[in-house]
Formats: sequence, structure tokens, C-alpha cells
Amino acid sequence: MSHQPTPWRKICVPIDFSQTSLTAFEHAVPVARQHGAELILLHVQRDPLQMAAEWTRPAMPASVADLQATLAGELERLKRRAIELGVSLVSTALVDDAQPYRGIVDFAETAAVDLIVMGTHGRTGLKHFLVGSVAEHVVRLATCPVLTVGERAAQAAHAVLPPGHSGLRCVDLMHRNVGFVHPYDNLQAVASKMADLEVRFVPVCDATGHVLGALTDRDVLAKVVANDRTASECRADELMSRDVPLCGPDDDVRDVARRMNQVHARRALVVSTEGVVLGVLSRSDIPPVLAG
Repeated sequence: MSHQPTPWRKICVPIDFSQTSLTAFEHAVPVARQHGAELILLHVQRDPLQMAAEWTRPAMPASVADLQATLAGELERLKRRAIELGVSLVSTALVDDAQPYRGIVDFAETAAVDLIVMGTHGRTGLKHFLVGSVAEHVVRLATCPVLTVGERAAQAAHAVLPPGHSGLRCVDLMHRNVGFVHPYDNLQAVASKMADLEVRFVPVCDATGHVLGALTDRDVLAKVVANDRTASECRADELMSRDVPLCGPDDDVRDVARRMNQVHARRALVVSTEGVVLGVLSRSDIPPVLAG
């Protein structure tokens, strides 16, 4: 009888706001999304004076309360990002412990965490806590599996993947709730379609679903006003943008982001090999580490 592995239900990502912890966050998001798991963003608060000494942002908070509020705000920002990337359940946690590894291990056990995803190296220097040693302690003491993300992992990924590729595909991030309008539809119909779908962008396709261009809500408003015409007088094919970037579902996200940057596009249409629309990839969907 084959053994089916138990899916992850709770995934914890310790965040110290170093680059490796943020990279660990980026690795944990697709895992949580795939398993339908809760993603818990954990920050272990230490001695406020030590935290202040390690502060690298331009403006240091004026008090401990302000510092804690700032950290909570940063965790909320990451929480919103994870939700934008398709994780349905995301929570944050702040715990106090002079030893970060102990705070992580104790929290994971208390919260019944199934998997810890963390960076192996964070802030370094004589006055800074070595996150590498924290990861070693967590791996040794945690009662759940620990996935570590560090410099060697990044080098290994680059060795396996083609140069410039991330391993994340457009199909992993695209929005599938995509309607389209016809080129002969007037802009009143276009605006109605956007309202029905609660979107601000809609592709213009022919009768077979092949892409001809796209319209945004700004196009609908600005171009009608600029041409001094009513929405019912303007057809979609008169005002649509024809240079919308196209990509395939298996195209690498980093490569598509680079192409979007070259033409200053905020969105790309994901199409099949036949040119039929499958989804929309927005710049806000792309992890910052890949967006360029």
C-alpha cells in the first residue's frame, strides 16, 4: 500500500526583515497556495535596545511602542502581499524571546505548525544576531520539518534553471476570472463588463477568443472625454491598446516581468498556443524579488 504524504496545514515563516527571510517568504507562498495551508508570518521580538542597534531603515522609531507598531505594520504588508499572491489564509504573530530560535521553536509547537520555512543567513556582524546559527538551532530542536533557504539554495537553483529564470510560471500567478469584449462593442458595454467582473482591465477578442488588444477603465474614461464623444458612440477597436504583452502559461515569470518593464506595461495577457486568452498577469501579482 502506498503512503500518501499528509499535506501541510500550517506553514510558519520567521521574518527578521533581512533579504533571506524575505526570500524564504517568497518560497513559502506557492507552497501554502498549493496545499491550501495557513501561512503564519512570525517575528520574534528581542531586547528593544538590540533591535534598535540593528535597525537599518532611514528613520528609527521614536519609542519601543513605535518600533513594535512599525514591525506589526511590516508584517501586515507581507500578509497583504501573500493574499494578493493567492494564499487564502494568512496570519501574523509577534512573540517576545531573548533567543529567536527558542521563540520560533516554542511558537511552532504551540501553534501546531506543520512546516517552518526560514532563511539560513540574515543580519550579520559583531553586534548583530547570526540568523544562520538560529536556523541551525531550529533545525535541531523543532518537532516539525524545517525548510531552509539560503545562499547555497539560490546557487543550486541558478545551476538547475536557465539563466535569468525563476522557476515560477505565469499559470501559477495569473488571474483566471477573465472575460473579454468584442471589437464592435461600444464602451458602454465595455464599462458594464468591467463592473460585472469587478475588474479594471479587459481584453478585446474576436469571435474565436483570439486577442486583438485590451482596454482599461482609464482608457474608457480618458479616451471618451478626449474625443468628446459618448460611450455608446465609441467602439472598443477604435480605442483599444494593441501592444499588450502576451505570454504563455508556462513562460517564466521573471522573463515576462522583464518584457513588461521594457514596454512599461502593468499587465500581460496569458494566452494558449492558439492565441486564446487564459488569464491576466498583473505587475502586482509578481513577487518583488522577480519584478526587477
